[in-house]
Amino acid sequence: MSCCGSKRQTFLPHYPTITTSGGETPVVFVKFRYTGQRSMAVTGGMTGQRYRFPNPGDEVMVDGRDAPGMAAVPNVERVFE
Repeated sequence: MSCCGSKRQTFLPHYPTITTSGGETPVVFVKFRYTGQRSMAVTGGMTGQRYRFPNPGDEVMVDGRDAPGMAAVPNVERVFE
């Protein structure tokens, strides 16, 4: 194991946790806003979930596992509240 593995955790973004009903595994969601001019759909790289932005300015809750990839998509920005 790498000596730097524990330090890497320090730099990972913190996402709010939402626990599903029934005490299941916590699900993390991150809000993203579409700033492009037309509709767009993005498929999450980790979950395969399809996220649709039908109109400019639309906001979508994205599974936290897909958030790093979504942040790299042009015309999509994370919403910090």
